[in-house]
Amino acid sequence: MTQKIIKAYQVILDYCNNYEYSFGKEAVERTRSLEERLFAQFGDDPLWGSGKRAGN
Repeated sequence: MTQKIIKAYQVILDYCNNYEYSFGKEAVERTRSLEERLFAQFGDDPLWGSGKRAGN
């Protein structure tokens, strides 16, 4: 079972390393919407945030 897990890990790692797009933090941040970025930065702050999460 350990060998199967290691093989699966290697397949996933190879996929991620050779994928056309980056999984780096900066690249992922650029794909987030403005609302998602603002919520991540300000959250539920009553002054700067919306006070509630979108969809609530």
